[in-house]
Amino acid sequence: MSETRRLRCSYALLAAAIFVSILIATPAWSTQSAPQLAGPTSGSDSTAYDLLVGFFAFDGDQFDVAARHFFRAAQAQPNAQIAEYAMRSALLANDDKTAIAAGQLWSRLDSDNPVSIEFRVRAYSRLAAIEPAIDELDRLRHLILAMVIMVTCRYCRCYLRIPLTLLRSS
Repeated sequence: MSETRRLRCSYALLAAAIFVSILIATPAWSTQSAPQLAGPTSGSDSTAYDLLVGFFAFDGDQFDVAARHFFRAAQAQPNAQIAEYAMRSALLANDDKTAIAAGQLWSRLDSDNPVSIEFRVRAYSRLAAIEPAIDELDRLRHLILAMVIMVTCRYCRCYLRIPLTLLRSS
């Protein structure tokens, strides 16, 4: 077993031990007994559990399990980065349905990032999902057009000393 692999395993075990101790920890002054480990119950516990399982599964090259848990976590706690992890994991697992669903969620959460739009267009093209790819290309076109207009307005206003009111009226 290589040194890197051994370190990864020890970090994974340490993280799992800390996670379990947090779940079952009960303050000494509490009158309640420690909760039983029957799986996550609340929304934040479920999200933390799904993220932890997703990262461990991804690290263990079980991309289908990682995609499923990352997608569940992204649905419970909408976050663009988690949705990105879900889409990337699903693509590695060749799970087209989850990849498209995660990509659409990621698109709703991070719609103005040209790099993420480009990635989604490439992924949708690979999956032969034409409709979402066209929607993303449309979004990218509008975003680039808005950037060009913004830069042009700043140039005209700063360097040509044209008042902003004249730019708005035209």
